Amino acid sequence: MTTFYRQKSATPSDISEPAIIEGTSTHDSIPPNVDMLDNEPEALDNGAKNSSWAWDHFIQLSSDPKNPKSKCRHCGKVYACGKKKNGTSNMLVHLKFRCRKFVFKRDSNQKQLFMQPKTNQDDDKLIATTYNEEKCREALARFVLLDEAPFKTVEGKGFKYMLSVFEPRFHVPCRTIIARDVLQVYVDEKKKLKDFFVRNQQRVCLTTDTWTSIQNINYMCLTAHFVDNNWKLQKKILNFCPISNHKGDTIGKALEACLKSWGIERVLTVTVDNASSNNDAILYLSKIVNSWNWAIMNGNHMHLRCSAHILNLIVTEGLKDYHESISKIRNVVRYVRGSPARL
Repeated sequence: MTTFYRQKSATPSDISEPAIIEGTSTHDSIPPNVDMLDNEPEALDNGAKNSSWAWDHFIQLSSDPKNPKSKCRHCGKVYACGKKKNGTSNMLVHLKFRCRKFVFKRDSNQKQLFMQPKTNQDDDKLIATTYNEEKCREALARFVLLDEAPFKTVEGKGFKYMLSVFEPRFHVPCRTIIARDVLQVYVDEKKKLKDFFVRNQQRVCLTTDTWTSIQNINYMCLTAHFVDNNWKLQKKILNFCPISNHKGDTIGKALEACLKSWGIERVLTVTVDNASSNNDAILYLSKIVNSWNWAIMNGNHMHLRCSAHILNLIVTEGLKDYHESISKIRNVVRYVRGSPARL
């Protein structure tokens, strides 16, 4: 006579957390939001053969039958493999995501869904990403800006091939279009920063410098330093422009025009080097800021001298006393490096 038994259903008390045994680290717990696509059914208690592909990479250790263990053939990690409590879930996750000596190959025909946070305020909400041609072009323009890459980079064969693999739908623009996109990014970022200064009335500290290029063109650069609403120090280049000469009035008028174009009136300090022309430039600018009624102590302490430039002048003057000795040492080094046989 054949006797039939009713299989007892699992109760909440029978379900426990995935157990990790000796030889494993605390980082080997199952990662959140992992879709267990290949979670095989548990093996039967009637001595049936293990059907999960995980057993091709694990060795079942001889241990307590009530708490069986398995060992990875590749890295030696040991996991609990109880058929009722654990099954092969831990082993499958280990092979897919954690084992550094085993490369898990996914099915090339399997589709993947990529997610991203919906907004900055709702980081816990995810939405499916969609292809956007304009955002791709903007990202490419920012790549050229941030990495200071030449415009001809986008016309390289290797670069085009890489993007065709990443996103076949994206049409790589030519260097002329990328130059326009870079200019548009500059215009957009300038508008954002200008709106920030106008809206917050931020007090800023300025640094400026002038120089002459090898083409005999005079340039001036103006940088603003300020603390944002999150109490983080920010540094933004406001202007990089050619100037006619290095006279104080010319520099002062260029600074005034730049501040007006950005809507900046609250100037705290201006740091410059020790050139005599900068004294006249800061004197001119302090009068302008005083007329805007935003100067502190009538602008008497607006002028700051660059400490690095002062230190450079001190060292340069000090080395003049040892110029002859330094020249001899340089000649010796030049002679030794002139031929590999002298090394």
